[in-house]
This record gives sequence, C-alpha cells and structure tokens, in this order.
Amino acid sequence: MAPQEARDTQDNADYRPTVLLVEDNKISAKAALMLLNELGCDVDYAEDGQMALEFTTEKAYDMIFMDIGLPDMDGLEVTKRIRAYHQMPIVALTAQGELSQDSCQDVGIIEIIEKPLDKAKAQKTLDFYVTKTLNSHSVARPVVLDLEYGIDLVNGDKDAAYEMLAILAEDVPGDIDQIKSFAQAEDKGQLCFALHRLRSAVLYCGVPRLQHALKDLCSKSIKARSIEEIEGDLQGLYDEVDMVLAAYRALPR
Repeated sequence: MAPQEARDTQDNADYRPTVLLVEDNKISAKAALMLLNELGCDVDYAEDGQMALEFTTEKAYDMIFMDIGLPDMDGLEVTKRIRAYHQMPIVALTAQGELSQDSCQDVGIIEIIEKPLDKAKAQKTLDFYVTKTLNSHSVARPVVLDLEYGIDLVNGDKDAAYEMLAILAEDVPGDIDQIKSFAQAEDKGQLCFALHRLRSAVLYCGVPRLQHALKDLCSKSIKARSIEEIEGDLQGLYDEVDMVLAAYRALPR
C-alpha cells in the first residue's frame, strides 16, 4: 500500500460521524447515546425542539435522529424548520403507528425507525446514509472524480453511475450560479440552504473531493458572521466544480 493510501485508510478508520440525537425521554436518550457512541459517532444531544434548532444553526451534522413527541414542538415541526436551512439526513424515531410516511416526506424526513433504537437499526441507517460515502474511497483521497467509487455507491450499476454524473454535470452549473448570486447579495440564509442542497446532490456521484469541500463549507457557512469570511472557501468550491466537470467530459463513453 502506498503511503498516501495508508494515510487515507487511517483517515477513514478515525472518522467519527457527527450525529444529533433529539429525544426528550432521559432513559431513551441515555440508551441511544451509549449505542451511538459505541458505533463510533460524535453525538450531540438535544432534549427538545428548541435545543435542536440551536444546535443545527451552529453545526452541520452527518445525521439527525429525531424523536417526534417532543415537549415544546413535535419532531415534524422541528424538521420543517431545519429544512429551511439544512438538507442533512433526518430520521424519525417513533412509537408504532405514530406517523405516516406521507407526513414525514412532506417535511423532509427520509426514514422512519420504530422505537426502541437498537444497534442493528442504527448501524444500518448510518451505513446507508453516512458510512457509505466514507468507505475505502474516502473523501480524503485526492481524487476529483472516482468512477469506481461512484459505481460502488449505486450497488455496482455502471450505467446508473454514469447517469448520476450526467445529471450532476447538467445541473451543477446552475447551482453554482445560484450560490454565487446569494454570496454576492450577502444572503447568508439562502447561501447556506443552496450549499446544503448541493451537498446532498453530490453524495452519490463519485466526487469525493467535492463532497469533502461541501461538507466543510456547509459547516463554515453556518458559523461565519459574514460572507467575506468564507470567500476563499467558496472560490475553492467553484474551482473544484470546474475540475469535476472537466474530468466528467474526459470520461470514456
């Protein structure tokens, strides 16, 4: 194994997914915190909806586990408010029959997990929505476009991987124009939303460096007091997108 590859493998092994657990029941919360920590997650804990909103305005998470029956507002309302500025994966934790799939989809919840949250359920969810994008084709690898990684992300379907890249190549110039427009207008709220939406769009496209750049920029954009603080990072994003498009055009058809 080459030295760079060895470092990348170690980076993957050391990576701790960032998770927000939103749960008002202390016993359920303690059990879930122990479980998620055991699975290697870096977990923040919110005991009500307002705390969850405060956490998510300060930090971008790889995953949110959202209880629905919260004391101040229900989890659907919390999710709806988070969706105004974030596109991170949010999974509902519910009692049997508490929620319909339609009500969850309407506010942007991607999956419903029936309580209790156990190790198998949590691991499966993390594997699908988080770990799958941080496997041996790490975001730390210095690769602009990794076709093998993209094929792996769509279960070995090469045609689907090419289709994902074609959609990205068609849509991303417009996304970048929108991001530039929001940055020029110093509209931080819309800029954060556009960055998170683009981050979600590239997760299954085999572009590890772009994934990494967007993850960092999403976190920085939330914390930044002004657009000026992240101008260098935005330019880095624009340059990375240009390299992705050039690499896509060079792919054999």
